[in-house]
Amino acid sequence: TDIGVADPLPVSLTGVTWTADYTGTGSTGPAAGTGDIDVANISLAAGGTVVFTVTGAIDPSAAGVLSNTATVAVPGGVPVSGPT
Repeated sequence: TDIGVADPLPVSLTGVTWTADYTGTGSTGPAAGTGDIDVANISLAAGGTVVFTVTGAIDPSAAGVLSNTATVAVPGGVPVSGPT
């Protein structure tokens, strides 16, 4: 279904790796990566899900609030439910 996920991670996170866990028969996409999440080739089965887990270290010189926002792009006509 060519679903896209973009998550430019905060610069205060270092050594970042991520994994993706897919549910639903036929759900596919990248399984892992490093740095920002920027994938455009996720396919989810009806009722399928994907959960991204990000691991990294916070730069010791970082100050303030750590904030992160991801965006999801779905093709027209594809229903979306739950958190995106």
